[in-house]
Amino acid sequence: MTQFEKNYILSCLNSLDEILNDANQLDTAITNFSGHNNTDLRYCSNLTITDAPLWSDQEKKAFSAAFFEATARANYTFLTTPELAQTVSQAQSIWWTHYKPLLSANTDTENRIQSVIANIKQIKSDLINEIPSDAPPDVTMKNKYPFFTALAAVGVAALIGTVVAMKP
Repeated sequence: MTQFEKNYILSCLNSLDEILNDANQLDTAITNFSGHNNTDLRYCSNLTITDAPLWSDQEKKAFSAAFFEATARANYTFLTTPELAQTVSQAQSIWWTHYKPLLSANTDTENRIQSVIANIKQIKSDLINEIPSDAPPDVTMKNKYPFFTALAAVGVAALIGTVVAMKP
């Protein structure tokens, strides 16, 4: 995961957390997502929600609407130039395929939304600690044998000194 993808997903997680913790924002997201159609099951993401058959239609719709709104907010924030379209699309793909099932996994049947909020906090914590694939390498942290590097440098310096001293 690149730094851009990490920032995009963290933005999505923050927005999702904000939406799920605010009943007004959640109601607005549901209305924007499904209109006033409360009976159409196409607004329930059965394929991407973990254990979807165990969720009520209202829980699925609330989660799907909040997830969609969080994605829209991140797209609005990150899609600032046409050149970023592919990068945003890749980040969005990771968000939808990897994180949506994680967010909906292991939820309490009594309170799904609170379980999703707990999952958000755990995923954010893990993601913050993840080092992006495009992060600059930190040589001092990855070199397990700094003593031998210094020893080799001293050896090369001694060899050069000996060659210079023995030169006629």
